[in-house]
Amino acid sequence: MYMGVGSLDVNDLTTVLPGDLRPVIDLDEIARIMGANGRRLRGSILHEVTRSITHVKKMMAPQCEAVIVPVENCKRGLVVLAQGAELASRKLAKALRDAQYAVCFIVTLGEEVDAAIKKHTLAGNVFSGYIMDAIGSAAAENLAEQFHMETVKRLNGIGKGGTHRFSPGYCDWPITEQGTLFSVLGEKHAGVSLHNSSLMIPRKSVSAVFGIIEDVSSGIDPFERYNPCRNCGKKDCVSRR
Repeated sequence: MYMGVGSLDVNDLTTVLPGDLRPVIDLDEIARIMGANGRRLRGSILHEVTRSITHVKKMMAPQCEAVIVPVENCKRGLVVLAQGAELASRKLAKALRDAQYAVCFIVTLGEEVDAAIKKHTLAGNVFSGYIMDAIGSAAAENLAEQFHMETVKRLNGIGKGGTHRFSPGYCDWPITEQGTLFSVLGEKHAGVSLHNSSLMIPRKSVSAVFGIIEDVSSGIDPFERYNPCRNCGKKDCVSRR
């Protein structure tokens, strides 16, 4: 069940959830995932990627679902939610320290993309499968980014703010925390299931959390209050913000 956030009309938030969100597939992002190290795709590879994008787009069935949960407290590397769930990450706890609510969400491209990647790979078309896998990863990440930024934009419009988003398996948040996040999502899981290895099925799915800050009167953008990447020495991290 969605919960009200101060003066926030929950309907303002849920308008970004339906299937009208469509991933924007960026060639540079696909190149990065494929290990191009800043180089642009060219020639036959660009042709194959472009052809595969058209194919993957036809199979995508994007879904987004979310729940809003009050944050009880953030201390000792834990984000404690009102329903008792504890998210274990010092960086997440620091990011949500001023947040009154946590938005827990999940996005997915659906089963057909996974099935197509597997079909091509098993048939011996390994390179085609690899390209489709990179396209799927880029599309799923873009869908998560759209959900996050559209929600933050709507929050900004009513005088509230949103923090950076975090996903299990990134920064210091263990991927094994997927189980806790799924327990918070409950029935709002967009048809995604969790393998006992903590990997999601379909694979082209992204789960994440970000905070809602009601008081932004200080004038400091919640994004600027804390960005763990600024204090991280891993300069070559693909998820660096």
